[in-house]
Amino acid sequence: MPKGGARNNKPTHLHILEGTARKDRHSKSEPKPKPVAGETPKSLDRYGKEAWKRLAPILERIGTLTEADSELFATFCDAYSQWRRATKTLRKLQPLDDDYRKVSITVENARKDMRLIGGEFGIGAASRGRITVKGETTKDDMDALLGG
Repeated sequence: MPKGGARNNKPTHLHILEGTARKDRHSKSEPKPKPVAGETPKSLDRYGKEAWKRLAPILERIGTLTEADSELFATFCDAYSQWRRATKTLRKLQPLDDDYRKVSITVENARKDMRLIGGEFGIGAASRGRITVKGETTKDDMDALLGG
């Protein structure tokens, strides 16, 4: 956890994708997990599995979803599922219903979670705008780009 309000350091591979990598600012001992999505987690419901199957191959290809990130991405997929289910329920309710406020808070919290977690993977226009993909990136390609 950063101290004194400092931001978390981005992993080297994100700096490479964004085009902001500098060899002098990255640790040579930084872990480099393989870009691998793995199997769809069984804990996800229908909507969560739908999100995983649609997005995981894309994120794996650009290198933002690795073997170390599958649980965090599953959390994103779960938030997506919560958003889908709550939005569906909200459409059935009237603004004056007692449950309308509770369900609308669930919708908004799921949206916030999706924006926050999705930004870690380059999901969303703003976070994607900071990433430039230069072909398929592998661990060796990253080392070569940094001059290592």
